[in-house]
Order: sequence, then C-alpha cells, then structure tokens
Amino acid sequence: MKIKVDNKEYSIKFGLKPTLKTHLVSKVVKVEDSADENIEGVEKLIELIPEMLLVGLQVHHKDEFGFDYDNNEEYNAKLDLAYDILEKYLESEGADLIELYHAMENELLENSFLSSLFQREKAEQTQKTEKKGSTSKNGN
Repeated sequence: MKIKVDNKEYSIKFGLKPTLKTHLVSKVVKVEDSADENIEGVEKLIELIPEMLLVGLQVHHKDEFGFDYDNNEEYNAKLDLAYDILEKYLESEGADLIELYHAMENELLENSFLSSLFQREKAEQTQKTEKKGSTSKNGN
C-alpha cells in the first residue's frame, strides 16, 4: 500500500518483527471492539492510526522511521514523525483518516501469517467478551 504526502510517497507494509514487537495485532483487535461501543472507542481507534503508520513504515522506510523496540524515547520520537505525516495527509483534499485506517488494516490482513494471527486474536477477544456478557447476565 502507498500513500502520498507532500509529494513524497510512502510504502506501507507490515513486517513480521515490527508488527509483533509492537503488539499491533492485539491493539487493532481491541480498538475495533471498543470503537463500536462509544466515542472513546473511536478516539482510541484514531490514536492507533499513527502507530499503525509507524509500524507499516518499518519495512521500506526504516532509515528514516526505524526505532529500537526497547527504547520508548526513540519510539516516541519516531511516532511524532508519523503524527507529522498524518497532519500533512489531512491537509490534502479528500483525506479521510478512518479510510486510511481501514486501508492499513486491510494491508495488515493481506499477509497470511498476520491474517491467521489476527483472526485467532479476534476469536479470543470475542470469547472473552461473550464470557463477560454471560457472566453479567447471570448476575455473577
């Protein structure tokens, strides 16, 4: 997937190591579940977009956006760069942040390993939600 911002094209691809090291799949599953429930869930989804972008930039743009997975300071500095890209992206005509999220989500799911991991995580989250729902219905 590619996005163009300020006459610069960025290739977004979710590599195995950055995706797993940042726990992106579980974050996407959790955010999607909460986004259906309330406005705070939608805000959490929007907050996840820069992180998704940063992780997606690791494969083709590591020289500019690469970071040490164990260094929060370095990560936050690179995350700020992702926010900058998104700010510029939103200034372009027809830019839609939620549409960008869905495009990145689709890119994440196209990789077969990530797809199976995502589906497994989503099933686990659904089971947890169903257990909570049945527990509260039973008054426990």
